[in-house]
Formats: sequence, structure tokens, C-alpha cells
Amino acid sequence: IVYPTEILVKVMSKDAILEQPLYFAGEGILRILNGSSKEYQVQLKGNNKQASDDAEIKWSIDDNRLRVFGSGDVATVYAPTYGTGSTISHMTVKHKKADVDKGVLVLTADDEETLMSMKALYSDKLYYNFEVGKEISVFCQTVGFEDTYNESGESIKYDFSRLTWMVNDSSIISVEKDTSNPLYCKIKGLKAGTTKLYASINDEGKVYSCEFTITVYPLGSVMLDPEVYLTTGQNVVTLGK
Repeated sequence: IVYPTEILVKVMSKDAILEQPLYFAGEGILRILNGSSKEYQVQLKGNNKQASDDAEIKWSIDDNRLRVFGSGDVATVYAPTYGTGSTISHMTVKHKKADVDKGVLVLTADDEETLMSMKALYSDKLYYNFEVGKEISVFCQTVGFEDTYNESGESIKYDFSRLTWMVNDSSIISVEKDTSNPLYCKIKGLKAGTTKLYASINDEGKVYSCEFTITVYPLGSVMLDPEVYLTTGQNVVTLGK
């Protein structure tokens, strides 16, 4: 070899996250009248995102009475034919570089009044990632749970105090319900792992729920910032006089 070369080797923790994954952002619910269609747009984000990544987004829905046709970050969702009645399904948005799939709750009905009165728990953000020892707040959103009125005609807010928060594996996270707002809870990472967290409420004998994916990383796991350096396609540059 005429010219020596230098190789930089960095030894890191086995739990280190070497590359920032992409992630989805967008509304967690879509309501459509039967016999019609509606567009839905998702945002694929992240420091490592490239313009061409949107073309690799995949769309699917778990009810064959509905259809979804995606093109990049936009999809058209077709509801069932008129007369089908109310339906509740889940649309999934995937990307090979995304840390977690995006879930969207899809509600359909034959008329506007029924559609807007359908009850559901949902969230725009269904996954959370953080380190052992950290605490974060998780919340769910609601539709269709109407206020009631007393004899004086005063509005009484729907009572969400019956809502419960449950976790599959309590050794991974602890869960503390917010006393002032039951739609919120505080979770703390106890050990590394992934588990499911559920918010649920029993309303007149019917249970409504929302599912979250929680991942706890070991302490010291890091999202690495890109190295800042000058580079060239050649490792030797020869200059003449």
C-alpha cells in the first residue's frame, strides 16, 4: 500500500440506538358516511427521512367491507354501501423504516347523526418510547360521549371517572391514573421491554377501549446524532506544484 488509511472505530453500549427511526403523525380517527369515501393524510417524519420514503408507505384495513387505496402519504378510504349500518374498523399505516405502525380508528354509518353519535376511545399517538426511570403522561381522546342535563337544564359533563388504565406487564411500567382528568395517566419505566397499555370504560354494558404500545429502553440507550465531519470520495488527494 502506497498510502496508509485511517479507520475510526466507536465501541458503544449494546443497547444503543444507532439510527433514528422514522415515525408517523396524523389524526387517530376517521369518520365516513356509508356509500361515500374520504381522503386521509399521514405525515412520515424523522431526521433521516428522504423525499422518496413517502412512496414506500403501505396502507391496509381490517374490515373487508371497507377499501383503502394509498398513494404515498395520502389514501382514499371507501365506506361500505349505504344500508350497511354502523361499522368500526382499524386502518394500519406501515413503513419499513418506521419505529411503529400508525393505527387509525375508522367509523362509518348510514347517516350523519348516527355517525357523529358513535362512541369510541382513540388517540392520535398510540405508542410511547422512553428510558427506564423516566415518567411520561399518556392520554386518550373520546367521541360520542354526550353530556347530560339536570332538571334546571344545566349541562353535566360525562363522568369518565369509571375509565380504567391497565397494563399487560406491570413489571415494565407502573401506571397512575390522573385524579383530576381520568383520560390521562402517568407511567414510569421500571425495566426494559415492550408492553401494552389499555384505557377502557364500561358505558351502559358496552366496553370501549384504546390500546397503546409502550417501549422502555435500558438506561443509557441513546439516539445518536450524526457525526459531523468532512468527507470525500477519495481518501488521498495528490496535488502537483
